[in-house]
Amino acid sequence: MDYSQWEKYYDQIMLDFGYDTEKDVEAAEVLAGVSTGKSLATIEDLRVPLSGKHVYVFGDGPGLPDSLEGHHFEGTLVSADGATSALMARSIVPNIIVTDLDGRVEDQVAANEKGAVVVILAHGDNMPALREWVPRFAGKIVATSQSRPIKHLLSFGGFTDGDRAVFLADHFGAKRITLVGFDFGSDRGRVNPADYEEEIDLNDRDKVKMRKLTWANVLIAMLDNPAISFYR
Repeated sequence: MDYSQWEKYYDQIMLDFGYDTEKDVEAAEVLAGVSTGKSLATIEDLRVPLSGKHVYVFGDGPGLPDSLEGHHFEGTLVSADGATSALMARSIVPNIIVTDLDGRVEDQVAANEKGAVVVILAHGDNMPALREWVPRFAGKIVATSQSRPIKHLLSFGGFTDGDRAVFLADHFGAKRITLVGFDFGSDRGRVNPADYEEEIDLNDRDKVKMRKLTWANVLIAMLDNPAISFYR
């Protein structure tokens, strides 16, 4: 999905949370600055491991550790932010990391040194993390934004780390996309956060997290891609 397709969903999400779109634009400028001169991955660096491949996308849900025990995943491994730490703790280096730098970023830096391509998102709340961590990545990175991309930044759609990882695999035509460590409950794809009447309190971290998970749920279902399934 390119930005022209993503924009209508982005507008709904920003309205739902009451986020400041100008802060996203500012964050994109910050990321563009700190990533200039870094080893920027090419489109082919993403296309080759994703197009036509069986892609496992690892989310940082409570069931992830159990899903990793005793299993060997044959395919391309894409971790969503904090899931990277669970993989690295088991000596599993993902091929691609999708992150907004709010997990244990040291583990993402270590995976990047071992060859993982890191897809970094700029948004209004992570400007300090962008300035602190982007200069520390020695390997290939991709700079992205959820607002309209500028300069060398890209956009493949998606909001949370987990659904952005799924959008990335979908964008590049993965043959199969298996979600590991995702938990949206029994109402996968049937909940519409835009129907909520209650305004979200951005200071209530638990409610914000649950609303984000609901959006991730809806966005993944919206792709309507039969190649997407949940790991059993």
